[in-house]
Amino acid sequence: MIINSTIEFLILHKTLKSILMKQLLFACLLIASTGNAQEALPKDNNDEIVFAEVVEAKALSKGELYANAKAWISTYYKSSRVINGEDDLDGTINCKSMFQVFSDVSKGKKAGFVNYQMDLFIKDNRYKYEIYALKHVDHTDQVGSGGKLENAIPYCGFKKLKEETWIVIKEQSSDNINEIITALKKGMAFTEGEKNDNW
Repeated sequence: MIINSTIEFLILHKTLKSILMKQLLFACLLIASTGNAQEALPKDNNDEIVFAEVVEAKALSKGELYANAKAWISTYYKSSRVINGEDDLDGTINCKSMFQVFSDVSKGKKAGFVNYQMDLFIKDNRYKYEIYALKHVDHTDQVGSGGKLENAIPYCGFKKLKEETWIVIKEQSSDNINEIITALKKGMAFTEGEKNDNW
């Protein structure tokens, strides 16, 4: 009996140790993934997520860059209604928009939207963009609203929005913002010489 109890104890101990090791490994991987997702989102001195850059456009005047910005916004967003403030004299345009995110892209599982703001500051031969105020919302309440992407823990908590999904939302947001930036730079670089002369 003592031998059997000892063997059972050793088996149980080994099983528990194996389970604990697996859980510890999973936790370490999850922390590493969270860190990578956070690193992919640039932060300013106030620890807020901001994508910003001054872009040189030496061949283009302030007026041309401003016109390019307005044309790009109406084409890219299919509407100029995303503009919520503009001043052609100051060379500023303020926009608000959003993009959809997915908890599982391969299966097309929707996970709400990420709202963001974009400000453009335009001068002769250069412009600056700032994309900030990234905030996750889910009006269907299927995954819960995570709130500001700066949050390590989503606003609704991990019980409603799984930690893995929160990481995926942040990664998708970084990818989407970088796609917007690439498209913006292409649109802002437009010159009159690119017009089609076939008329």
